[in-house]
Amino acid sequence: MNYDSKEYLPDSEERIKRLQKIVNGRPVAILAAGPSICELEDRICELRHADICYFGLNNFFVQEKHVLGQINKNMSVVMGICRDGIPEAIRDVVDFLNRDEDNMFISTFVNYDTFGLLDESFSLEQFIRQYDRKLLSVKVEPDRIIPNADYPLYFTVSNSLLPLIQMALIGKASSIVLFGTDGHCGENPERYYYRQNEYNPQNVPNIDLYLVQDTKLFFNPVAATAIRNTRRTYDLAPVNILNCSLGSFYTPFPKVSYDDALEYLLTGKKLIGKLDLRVPAKPKMPNKCLLAIEKVINFWKKHRWSSFKVITVRVWRKEIREK
Repeated sequence: MNYDSKEYLPDSEERIKRLQKIVNGRPVAILAAGPSICELEDRICELRHADICYFGLNNFFVQEKHVLGQINKNMSVVMGICRDGIPEAIRDVVDFLNRDEDNMFISTFVNYDTFGLLDESFSLEQFIRQYDRKLLSVKVEPDRIIPNADYPLYFTVSNSLLPLIQMALIGKASSIVLFGTDGHCGENPERYYYRQNEYNPQNVPNIDLYLVQDTKLFFNPVAATAIRNTRRTYDLAPVNILNCSLGSFYTPFPKVSYDDALEYLLTGKKLIGKLDLRVPAKPKMPNKCLLAIEKVINFWKKHRWSSFKVITVRVWRKEIREK
């Protein structure tokens, strides 16, 4: 394996060994920012005693505070290669690296402008010197034959989720469970990120279309090849990669409910699901009728019959007054 590329930090092979030591053969849970992760916030206490390695990306500190904070756990590995999000995240990244913990921050440190939006008070050279042992540098390229033995830390251009999954594989995770990997807004176009005000997303017009296109163009078509290349390069056996978002647009991995995902993490119970590494023509849109029925059921559960009668009477009285 060639780790001599100038695109890497020195001693990258040792850095990978440290990553594998952090993961330590455990299941990896990746906490993304889709709105479906709200259920994990409600149920994280069920995983209080589970031995899981938590991975995060971009503005990871929101999930760490509101989800993992409930069970006194932290992220162990964080990836930040989204240039636009670094200015908001850098202070939390520094706090993350200052912890007296065996953790790691992965980014594109060499010959790539990931940190280019930070002001002149930030010195990348000093940052690397200070936190050297906890850093791992990767490179992104449009090539579809990477990673390989000549370029083991080169990853195909994609959204941030895919290289984080690849790093979990390289870290020798026993399995990978994805939370909050929705790839769309679902039935609520006004709530497209978890704890949206804190997550500080970009103000993108037509955000649902943007998220769908991002998933469709920069994940689904490249995930199969990227994962196969990663396994081949590092001689890795297949492991389960489960997507705990039943309405997700991320199509390559089996989608499981929260009940099944948490039971799997707690007991290792086998789940019925098939890894689909074919390239999908189009992500399947949520069924509008089923979403409408789900809204009615949720409304009924929330308000019950007594509240429903009150609301009906109010509407009826309003219509009488208007007549």
